[in-house]
Amino acid sequence: MKKISTCILFVIVNTTLFAQTNKQINSALESGNVEMLSSFFDSHIDLTVLSNEGIYSKAQAQVILKKFFAENSSGTFELQHEGGNSQAKFYIGTYKTASKTFRIYYLTKQTNSKIHIQKLRIEHD
Repeated sequence: MKKISTCILFVIVNTTLFAQTNKQINSALESGNVEMLSSFFDSHIDLTVLSNEGIYSKAQAQVILKKFFAENSSGTFELQHEGGNSQAKFYIGTYKTASKTFRIYYLTKQTNSKIHIQKLRIEHD
């Protein structure tokens, strides 16, 4: 019985951690807040922004994302779909500006007690 209680507590804590982190990431995407968004990056991230694709350091990814949000500011982000398990979750949403629409996909993974964005893709919708 003690093991079941511990497992249930672990799932609840993980679910809460992912949900809180997801809200912060979605808020950062909508506001174009690269500093907040990059606080969830590990030392390297698999990043695709339109035709720019690769594995970048946190600093390189910040530069690429700052350029994207400078060119595509004042957008709204709407989460469309999410899935995964207790260790990794993916999210798909739509980022809309006045004249363009983008599809954003990101994958988060829990390492120790912190959630990191492992992969981020921004593509034309």
